[in-house]
Amino acid sequence: MSTLRQGWLASLSHVVAACGVSYFASTQLVTLTGLLAYAAGMARADAVMLSAMLGFLYLWLILMWAFSRRRAAQTWLLLGVLSVASLLANAAMARALLTGGAA
Repeated sequence: MSTLRQGWLASLSHVVAACGVSYFASTQLVTLTGLLAYAAGMARADAVMLSAMLGFLYLWLILMWAFSRRRAAQTWLLLGVLSVASLLANAAMARALLTGGAA
């Protein structure tokens, strides 16, 4: 495979990681923010509004960070870790809220 093609594929991989996985990671953070705000005693509508507004900030920050990385593999790895950690935290928070706080 030529060097030009490898560079093109690396760039495409970086863009996919930066855009697609960043969006998924930010949605998980939005969900986690809403669950945490609701669990802290905030009204449900206010928790939803807060997390929706913070979602724009989360996505912007994650995208800026992802495009600042030189290596696509590092971007994929760290965004994957953030996404999985947020997903697991969401599951734990949802379970705790549904069972009345018992883990």
